[in-house]
Amino acid sequence: MLAEEHGDPAAAVSVYTEDIEHDAVGRPGGPAVGIAAAQERYEQLVQDISTEKSERTHTYYSENAATVEDLITCTVPGSRQDLP
Repeated sequence: MLAEEHGDPAAAVSVYTEDIEHDAVGRPGGPAVGIAAAQERYEQLVQDISTEKSERTHTYYSENAATVEDLITCTVPGSRQDLP
């Protein structure tokens, strides 16, 4: 979580396994699948937004997976994807 706040995509994905599905709510195109795709998404996010605070709200565990839910407070200095 601190990696996201500090804008460090490599650190953000360093704990992922190759079967990661990174799904940012509201982002078109569905989840990014795999470490390389997740890192690419983070690299774009750190260009588009400035994270001020990240708070873990839930962690769900199943037999072969963990799903984490974070509440992120950020500013968008320019545009985000196709939104001004």
